[in-house]
Amino acid sequence: MKNKKKMQKGIIIVGLAALFLLGIHMLTAEKTKGKCGENLRWVYEDGVLTISGTGDMYYEGKAPWSKWRRDNLVRVVIGEGCTSICSNAFTGCYHLTEVVLPDSLEYIGEEAFRYCSALTEAEFPDSLEKIGEEAFMGCRSLAHITLPESLRSVGRAAFEDCISLTQVIFPEYFGKIDEYTFEGCVSLREVILSDNLKRIDYGAFAGCSSLQEIDLPNSLEYVGEYAFSGCTSLEKIYLPDFIVSVEERTFDTCTSLKEIRFPTDLEYIEARAFWRCSSLTEIELPDSLKSIGWYAFSECTSLREVTFPDTVYKIEKNAFSDCTALSAETQQRLAQYQEMKGN
Repeated sequence: MKNKKKMQKGIIIVGLAALFLLGIHMLTAEKTKGKCGENLRWVYEDGVLTISGTGDMYYEGKAPWSKWRRDNLVRVVIGEGCTSICSNAFTGCYHLTEVVLPDSLEYIGEEAFRYCSALTEAEFPDSLEKIGEEAFMGCRSLAHITLPESLRSVGRAAFEDCISLTQVIFPEYFGKIDEYTFEGCVSLREVILSDNLKRIDYGAFAGCSSLQEIDLPNSLEYVGEYAFSGCTSLEKIYLPDFIVSVEERTFDTCTSLKEIRFPTDLEYIEARAFWRCSSLTEIELPDSLKSIGWYAFSECTSLREVTFPDTVYKIEKNAFSDCTALSAETQQRLAQYQEMKGN
């Protein structure tokens, strides 16, 4: 009787163990595929994530493939029919080297590929209309992108700290470059802007230390604070005539800047606009100018000659502080002007 009970107990234990192992297998199987939208499905196998179906991508909480995000995911293939990529969908996929995007894609969500530090290329389809904020931020291996003609919006800091990026060409009807879009892209050497561009916002190209020149289109109406701050290789800048103000620190620490052409209708040069532009030797300020702000040309240590228009009503006393190379004639004119105007 005892042996029979022991045998029954053993059978039960073995059965429970088998059920437990089966449950683990089923759970694991469930996690390698599933839904990521009303009509979208995903499958993960051997480092490759494949998404198929139609419509927008969405899910609740973390991405359902998050288990493989950090260490295993190396390739993402998004099939034709998918129209959007969720926010944070592939954030922190540190080993992701390749992504295949469909011709149907219209929107890449915020932080979608942020910190995918091994991603070398992203080929955007002609259907793409919007790239969200920080979408490719910190993609340190991304060397080349082509922005399609369909693109109308690139969000804040979308390509910030893409330190391998060398070239950017904007589509013809692109109207605005958002703040921090290319900040810290230290290898960026060539930027071709749209002839319809209206705005370059705060810090858009700050710290792009390899950028030697950039042609600003005649359509441009506004260049924001810090927009080109720290572009230490930039040698010349021609500001279009619609610009009425050079904003605070727009070109500060552009240490290679030698030539500036100011707009004919420029009215204001704000604080530290050209601070520490140590290669500037001479500047001719336009007749339309009304004021020059705090430290606007401070520490421009090679600056010798400045042509001041009669229209200026205010030059802050430290606007040219530590400009140690100013000629005696320029210093005299500046002193006379400030005494006459009571600045």
